[in-house]
Amino acid sequence: MAESELARALALVQGDVGQLLLGIFSSPICMILIGLILYSIIRSQYKKRKASAKPSDQKTELSEEARITAAS
Repeated sequence: MAESELARALALVQGDVGQLLLGIFSSPICMILIGLILYSIIRSQYKKRKASAKPSDQKTELSEEARITAAS
């Protein structure tokens, strides 16, 4: 079914794949979906970096607390 629909779409654009892709990716719904996908990928990468940075910050805080306790 997918092959026949692809063949039909290519027939509509007279075999020009570039025109087919431009038509697909220029629709407003597709632009919104692409934006949401990019947003979710960037957000997940940001959260991973933020989560990996926290353990080192926590170690620094713990070592400072240990120094204060040891100095007392």
